[in-house]
Amino acid sequence: MAKNARATWKAAAELLKRRWDRASYETWLRPTSLLRCEGDTFVIGAPDSHVFDMLAHRLHGDVKEALRLASGRHVEVEFRVGTGRAEASEAEAEMPLFQLMERQAAAPERPELEHGAKASDPAESAINPRMVFERFIVNDSNHLATAAARAVAEHPATVYNPFLVYGGVGIGKTHLLHAIANSCQARGLRVLYVSSEAFTNDLVHAIRNRTSPMFREKYRSVDVLLVDDIQFIRGKDTTQEEFFHTFNTLVNF
Repeated sequence: MAKNARATWKAAAELLKRRWDRASYETWLRPTSLLRCEGDTFVIGAPDSHVFDMLAHRLHGDVKEALRLASGRHVEVEFRVGTGRAEASEAEAEMPLFQLMERQAAAPERPELEHGAKASDPAESAINPRMVFERFIVNDSNHLATAAARAVAEHPATVYNPFLVYGGVGIGKTHLLHAIANSCQARGLRVLYVSSEAFTNDLVHAIRNRTSPMFREKYRSVDVLLVDDIQFIRGKDTTQEEFFHTFNTLVNF
């Protein structure tokens, strides 16, 4: 790969880092890499289908414009999903649950874990303590969402249950989720904040290692469950089915 192509990609990434909010940059661009440059086409590698979907369908124009400014010429951009274990996990996540269970049942038995060992390594809740309501900038376009989020934080499982926040990139949806989480956690409630990707990865890990009870205990025993970018479970039958049962358990608890 030409050295100037790598330099151009680095410069474009710096432009986007200044333009986007930190959460968007860390989530959607930092995990990517420049795979190759074919003439005027930059081929960017995404670590999984979640990042690919966002870049290819919603942020394509931003990335292309940043590369144009960094290179000083007209360019094209293609996104590719990385290969390997992550790709296999995505394929499993899209299987119907009964089919995936049959596949796992036919797999060789795994050795029993020693006493006290963890049966799974699920992603822990990563609540940002700086993202609170007091730091959120309220304006005409988000005051209703902010008011609803505050109501949810003050009366979880009572009002707006479920509570769905939607909108464009970089307008503060993630901040509101963290603000709800921090508010509820401060009152001693059990809160779990995860991305839809983490939920999917936890589920695949649990099925592979036959630790589904631990997975369900983690997600169904909390007072408040917050899932970021829930739209990315679309088309993943296993993940959707498990989330459906988790949702019903929590709402009817």
